[in-house]
Amino acid sequence: MSKSIVMPQNPLPPSSAALGWSLTLVEPLLPTERRALFEAAMHEVVVRTPDWAATFFGGFATDVMLTLPEVDPWRLLSGKVGSFTVGPRPPAEDGAVTRVGEKFGTVRNGFDRLPPMYDDPRNDPYLVALTPDLSPAAAAVLAAAGYGWEQANEMLLAASVTPGEAEASDVKVLRRRTPADRLFVVGSEAVRWAIHRRRSYAGKDDLWPLEAASRWAWRADRVSQGEASALPRPDQDEALKLHQCQWFPVDDFDSSQF
Repeated sequence: MSKSIVMPQNPLPPSSAALGWSLTLVEPLLPTERRALFEAAMHEVVVRTPDWAATFFGGFATDVMLTLPEVDPWRLLSGKVGSFTVGPRPPAEDGAVTRVGEKFGTVRNGFDRLPPMYDDPRNDPYLVALTPDLSPAAAAVLAAAGYGWEQANEMLLAASVTPGEAEASDVKVLRRRTPADRLFVVGSEAVRWAIHRRRSYAGKDDLWPLEAASRWAWRADRVSQGEASALPRPDQDEALKLHQCQWFPVDDFDSSQF
């Protein structure tokens, strides 16, 4: 008989829920029940305290992105949601583009670090996290995270009140999805892609994302209370520059054999 998910009697404090949720991003072997509990608790935080959540998601994604090498193309994006833009050449429509103007947010944007091992990225253990495509709003937030947490915060808040094109075309979805739902989905997508990019350098055992989550759970509490807390801006992680590629394709590997 399956176990039911039992939520705490009282809502968790935002920082506690966020730290629990961050574990789902670095430990794939979490029990299903516990993962569902963390996801539900974090969604409740977004519903109750959207400004806190936007600060947390924006800061979390920014801390991860700013540790990447300065020449990493993901740090050089331009993005737009509504009237809010970042970067030197923001796209005409909501979303993000690379420094050469190409649309950003597909699995192909990860090929430079992680060459495909399987014909279908959905079957590829290194690339499956980048499928399906990143939503335009989340791509814009990821672009903003390369410039600072305030920009990522503003982009998240813009995304939470601006339905995506596919969402707006489906009246049933539009009625069901609230600004809090959009904030949770967009924020978590941006954080997840940022972590995947860093992991392409540092490997799957990298625990910096937990450090970043802890920093921003603490700081979001203070920002929400009107305190201008001083938190050092993360520097580029020099250790990442030593990794040209996290793994190399095996010469005689044939995915058709599996």
